Amino acid sequence: DPERDGSLLTADANVIHARWQVSYVIADAASYVRNVGDMKNAERIVRAAVEEGIVFAAAQSQSDDAIKGRTNAAVAQSRAQKTLDRLASGIRLESVVTPKAVYPLAVRQAANAVTQAESDRARRIDEASTKANQTLGQAIGRAHRPLWDLIREHDLAEQAGDAAKVAQLRA
Repeated sequence: DPERDGSLLTADANVIHARWQVSYVIADAASYVRNVGDMKNAERIVRAAVEEGIVFAAAQSQSDDAIKGRTNAAVAQSRAQKTLDRLASGIRLESVVTPKAVYPLAVRQAANAVTQAESDRARRIDEASTKANQTLGQAIGRAHRPLWDLIREHDLAEQAGDAAKVAQLRA
């Protein structure tokens, strides 16, 4: 529920939703008792620090990276830990991870369409490359690859204005 749980804005100006898991320990009992007091306060402080760290990390990430599981969890944890240390909370974060990030329901279908289109594009490029190699192979036999390389080298020499190289390749 975005109204209750919020959303994350990524570096590429997209919105994602992510569920994060956090574990922490009381590393300095004296600081904890003096500055935090009890578990209820600890949970609120840790939640606030981690949320700020997550927002910071998400703002540096691309949405596709987050969806594919490549998050800046280490950045989020480091930022949150600095906040907890500044507060002398005595709390040490052991882990901050996100097992799942998703696009919001309103755009999920469009995001999936983009992913499908990219997959189709890659497949078609592979098919075209295979077809080109088959066609060239049938047209000029096994020499098609060296001949193709010579044609490309000729074009590059021509673009560079290397008349001597162009003449050598034509010969």
